[in-house]
Amino acid sequence: TISVRVLPTPSGGAALEVQDDGAGIDGSTLERIFDPFFTTREVGRGMGLGLPICHAIVTAHGGHVGATSEPGKGSTFTFTLPVTP
Repeated sequence: TISVRVLPTPSGGAALEVQDDGAGIDGSTLERIFDPFFTTREVGRGMGLGLPICHAIVTAHGGHVGATSEPGKGSTFTFTLPVTP
């Protein structure tokens, strides 16, 4: 199951939360998921650029990307963007 929520932040910005109840991500992998070219897939099955590109775009707009996960219980990714004038 995947759920998506859009929430206001205390500062008036927006937060997008994407949550699943999948396999989850172990701690050592979670520490590296935003590293360019890091992937857990087989060679030739991914470049390891999807999350680093998302991180760069959100950060360039003054936002933040974070992830929490527990193996066997799923993951939550949160993207926050500030309010704009």
